[in-house]
Amino acid sequence: MNINIHIDSKQAGRPLDHFWSRCVGAGRAHEGLRANWQEQLALVAKQCGFKSVRFHGLFHDEMFVCRERDGELFYNWQYIDELFDRMLGLGVRPFVELGFMPEALTENDWRCFWWKGGATPPADMNKWTALVDAFVRHCIDRYGFDEVAGWRFEVWNEPNLPYFWQCEGDRERRYFDLYAATARTIKAIDPALKVGGPATSNFHTDQLDHVPDETELRSLVWKAVWIESFLSYCTKHRVPVDFISAHPYPSDFPLDDVVKPGRPRLRRSVRSTAEDLATLRAHIDASAFDRLEIHCTEWNSSPSSRDHVHDELPAAAFIISAIACAINAADSLAYWTFTDCFEEAGAGDRAFHGGFGLINFQGVAKPAFHAYRFLHRLGDELLSHDVDHIVSRRADGRISAVLCNYADDRMAPVDCKQREQIAALRAACDPAQARLTLTNLPPCARFDWEQVDDEHGCAVTRWKAMDMPQSPSPEQLAALRAATADTRIEQLQADDDGVLKIEREVPPWAVVCLTQRA
Repeated sequence: MNINIHIDSKQAGRPLDHFWSRCVGAGRAHEGLRANWQEQLALVAKQCGFKSVRFHGLFHDEMFVCRERDGELFYNWQYIDELFDRMLGLGVRPFVELGFMPEALTENDWRCFWWKGGATPPADMNKWTALVDAFVRHCIDRYGFDEVAGWRFEVWNEPNLPYFWQCEGDRERRYFDLYAATARTIKAIDPALKVGGPATSNFHTDQLDHVPDETELRSLVWKAVWIESFLSYCTKHRVPVDFISAHPYPSDFPLDDVVKPGRPRLRRSVRSTAEDLATLRAHIDASAFDRLEIHCTEWNSSPSSRDHVHDELPAAAFIISAIACAINAADSLAYWTFTDCFEEAGAGDRAFHGGFGLINFQGVAKPAFHAYRFLHRLGDELLSHDVDHIVSRRADGRISAVLCNYADDRMAPVDCKQREQIAALRAACDPAQARLTLTNLPPCARFDWEQVDDEHGCAVTRWKAMDMPQSPSPEQLAALRAATADTRIEQLQADDDGVLKIEREVPPWAVVCLTQRA
């Protein structure tokens, strides 16, 4: 594999929207009251530029939002206020997922996750809309209308999955009815407030009765879940909608426990994110709505919170490669999640256990964190992009770029449930030859080449050398943090004619940031 880039620093560009940093995911609201969650949010807000956070469980009973007292509903906003105050104090807004159902309102006794989220419709829709109305009005009273008008209100999470939407009758229609009642309630407060859905899970294919080979897998058509019917419902019933949300994980399984019998987990192309976003846009353009926003409120290389790829270097290469293919295709693409302070499947059994987070539970940043840190350095003008790079220009004319050595542009990292699979994944990638030429630079312009590979900036490599302690000691944590910070940095300089030529071998799965100095 070769990475060949030739850029005139004065060439025409086009706008580059940092859609990848507009939102990031987290587990559930109550986790956001913890010190390590808040410390890690401060870090990713500063280093990665994330502007908002989405999480489950805002109305869960552990937030004490809605209780019944003597036959009357009583609202308590103190825990939500504490969480939102902390977030906004860091310059990070909530991307509000409205759910799950408080115990006082649930239709049945179905609960999801160990923390028992109420994944059911309301027994009384009027009580649900009263809760939504009171909550939104409280937020406006506390934070001001101008602030709340910049938020997004998303109705529920993955209602297409019975695990998250357990009810009698037609589940799709019952969700649409919930959405309609919720959206109308919010818009009745003020039409400028933004609401959307259906927040459905990963795209799917038609049912297969066999294991497809690689050629067949690449030719399969992947379909968005409930998007067309949702748009049709909103059109027919004149239901307001400001954005479409979906979760385009590049796999055929939406949850660890939802895998088709007799078949291995299927992985998709690294280009599949861009393809899925194009599908969403096509559905919107074919609908009666004007250009709606697209918010992908969950996204990762797999939907498993026990996938060891998430801790390793290939996750960083996947992030940069997938985003490079999907430039300007969505309004947000929320990485799931920024932290391993995340308990859908309970606590992780080790410091690095394949959790979704950019940062592990103890606060040690993973290679994926570096990918977002590098992306945040890009400018607002796009000069070039492909599966292996993005080159940009900042407002002051300086050039910044990110590169990655992604093994094969036809496949995403395999879902690794066992740590031994990581060795095979590493072997699937060879070193790449990077050849970059930048012209029309200021004479002797200086650049920094910062690289993350298995030996530089990769804490999990150091952790393995420690024999993988479950809960590292303070001294071990200090060593892991030092390993994360120990990226490879090289200073480069253009010649007297303003030409910079770079020839470097980029190790397997490595990611690079090239930044012109002031």
